[in-house]
Amino acid sequence: MTFPITSIAKLLIQLATITPTVNESIDKTRKLIDTIRKPGAGTQNQLDDLKKAIELQASVNKEINDKLKLIETVLQTVQKSLKILAVTGAGVGLIALVYRFIEIYLITRTELQTFSNDALLAPR
Repeated sequence: MTFPITSIAKLLIQLATITPTVNESIDKTRKLIDTIRKPGAGTQNQLDDLKKAIELQASVNKEINDKLKLIETVLQTVQKSLKILAVTGAGVGLIALVYRFIEIYLITRTELQTFSNDALLAPR
């Protein structure tokens, strides 16, 4: 049985376009199989890299936590100082208010005495 030359040429052209893609996927599959067959090859390196990354992240997290604790301590100190300042300010305001009331009371009392003395001295 003989095949026509044109059919064979068309088949070869189709194979020529498909072959590089097939070869590339076969190479990738072989590399993947090699990686799977050798448990220490790719998997162990990836696990080591992952372990290093986790350790690095843990150290960064610890450093950030230490800094946050320091900031929290400073903020607590500032909060205490602000509370003391607020209480002191309220105390000074209360003292000023009491002083003003005493001053008004004394002025009013003096004016009343002057008024009553003037009223007594004034001719009727």
